[in-house]
Amino acid sequence: AAEIREELDRLVFESVIQKRKLLHEATGHEYPFSRYLDDALVGREHELSIHVITPLNEHTGDLNTIRMRNLGRDELAVVLPPDDRFVLDLMNYKRTDKYIRQTRSVHLRGDAERILATKGEQNAARYRELASRVRTLLGSARLLVRGDEIDLRTEDPLTRVTNAFQTLVDKVHINLGMLRGHRFNETEIGQHLRRAEGSLLGTEGSELTEAEQEVINFTRNNERQGLRTTAKAVVERLERKPYGWSYAAILCTLASVLGRGKLEANVDSELLTGNALEQALGNDRTLGNLILQPQVDFSSAQVRGLREFFTDFFDRQPEAADARRLGNQTAEAFASLRTELERLQEKQTSYPFLATLTHLIEQVRGASGKPYDWYLRELPAQADALLDAKEDVLDPIRNFMEGSQRSIYDEATTLLREQQANLGYFGRAEAENIRATLADPACFKGNALRDLKTQVDTLRREMERRIQQERAEARTTVQNLRQQLEGLPEMQDLAEPDRRSVMEKVDSALNAIDRGALIALIREEALRFQNESYPRLLERITMATAPPRDDQANRDTDSEGAAEPPPPQYVASNTLRVRYTKPYLATEADVDDYLRTLRARLIAEILAGRRITV
Repeated sequence: AAEIREELDRLVFESVIQKRKLLHEATGHEYPFSRYLDDALVGREHELSIHVITPLNEHTGDLNTIRMRNLGRDELAVVLPPDDRFVLDLMNYKRTDKYIRQTRSVHLRGDAERILATKGEQNAARYRELASRVRTLLGSARLLVRGDEIDLRTEDPLTRVTNAFQTLVDKVHINLGMLRGHRFNETEIGQHLRRAEGSLLGTEGSELTEAEQEVINFTRNNERQGLRTTAKAVVERLERKPYGWSYAAILCTLASVLGRGKLEANVDSELLTGNALEQALGNDRTLGNLILQPQVDFSSAQVRGLREFFTDFFDRQPEAADARRLGNQTAEAFASLRTELERLQEKQTSYPFLATLTHLIEQVRGASGKPYDWYLRELPAQADALLDAKEDVLDPIRNFMEGSQRSIYDEATTLLREQQANLGYFGRAEAENIRATLADPACFKGNALRDLKTQVDTLRREMERRIQQERAEARTTVQNLRQQLEGLPEMQDLAEPDRRSVMEKVDSALNAIDRGALIALIREEALRFQNESYPRLLERITMATAPPRDDQANRDTDSEGAAEPPPPQYVASNTLRVRYTKPYLATEADVDDYLRTLRARLIAEILAGRRITV
């Protein structure tokens, strides 16, 4: 009987049906099935079965009995019509095949070997006939599901079995309709998760599907019974009857429920969201550790209060509507604000008033990185203080940093820094007023910066006027010396290249004065020309116009024994230091005494061979 059953399995299931799973066309999911032959299981057992009743069965021809046995089973009964010839040929085939296999192990000769070969060929033809007869029997078989006969017009055996299998799936997995005929794919898990999370209306704006509600109900029922629900448990539950959902359909539905915020997923007590949750759902090895819990219910007042705070504090509408995603979005907004404030505080060196952000930063840090439910339960107690700080400090500082006030502040700071040296000559009081405004911790509020703009513009105009005045005075000094040079008789005797070189030195000094932006440098440039460059130019002119000296005369002295004097040197009169015993002049006698001392010093310079510029 076992060998007959194996042969029938090959003839029916392997030769005709040929598949271990059959496609359910409505869902696109392939369902495995158990193979039964005359009440005997062949191979592995599954929820759905295809039971072939062959002509060898004791109830063959008794359709009522077979129907009654089929009523309570999750199987497709394929009842082959009675066929005594098929039974006889099958028995003969197996006997002959066994005889041939046994006899070939014995050494045969002559006619015996030819007879055995002929019988083998006849038996092979008999098997082909049996295979053809099986297809014919399957084409006319009666098909039963839960006692009801299925009438199909096609005679193709595989088509008949496949079409009847659709009815079996629909009757056993009665909850397939919850999927609404949608065909799911594992690659869509992330899409379902993000589609639910990104919904502007959230769960308040769209109803849950039957499938989503079923997942939630299963999790809540387990929670009421004190049972832990894992994603793997959900898969195992919904793969079985009365659901029969595909693996992809279960995970996509679960992703949608998680995205809507109706369930939470945790691994090692860590809440998973976004990409981490998508990766966990897509890895079948982690499903057993993915713990599902119903989301904590919050009142509409709590959700509405958080939405209003979010709008007022962050100046935008939250995208999330359900409690969990709204809490998570609030956490992200606080983290982003904390980063913004810390970056602002890094600029405190340039903007000292940013020190007023310290308290607000501490408040924001205290509200950052919390679980989503904290923002619904605990944040309301801090909401008023945060909103006050935003109105008093954050908004004015943001307006300052993003508006024209910052430009005014930077302009004032730059003016004081660049003109620090010039402020030693004038504008000290104005500069101190500007510094006081810049140092004011509340300068970013009110009209302080508008008034500062007026002070800065006034100081800059005065600065430019004084610098132009200093340049004019310095140019006058150099131009006067230039006129003196041009009026020298020796200047007329200079060769043109030498005269041009002298004038270039004067022009270089004038250009340096015109470029000067600091009063001290402008004055220094004029004084340098007067005390250093001008005397050197006089020496150069004198040497260039002196008569040529005879080399032999330079070596010999004259008849009176005196050597020829060296070329004259020039020194500026204001560089000569007069050593006078008194610190100041108080009487006519003091003046006379000082003039005598000065005269002595001037005469000493002249006797030393130097000429004094005045």
